[in-house]
Amino acid sequence: MLKYFREHSGAQLSSATPKSVVKAAFAARLIADGQQWIDMLDHGNMLSHKDGPGLLGQGSAEIQSRFLPALDALRQYLEEQPE
Repeated sequence: MLKYFREHSGAQLSSATPKSVVKAAFAARLIADGQQWIDMLDHGNMLSHKDGPGLLGQGSAEIQSRFLPALDALRQYLEEQPE
C-alpha cells in the first residue's frame, strides 16, 4: 500500500522491493520509524519460514505490541489525506 500511495502521489520509485518502498515512505515522512517497518518485514519473513510450538503465539504478541501501532498510525495518516 505504501508503494501505491507514493505512486498515486506522483513519486517515481526507482525500485519496488519491500525494503526500498519502506525507505522511500520514511523519506517522504509517511511513516515515523523506518527501522520498525523493516523489522516488520523481517518478522513476517521469519514467521513464514519457521514453525514450532509457541512461535505463532510469540509472533502474534510481537505483532500486537510492536507493529500494530505503526500500522494504525499509517491508517490514521492515510485517512487524513484528501482523496
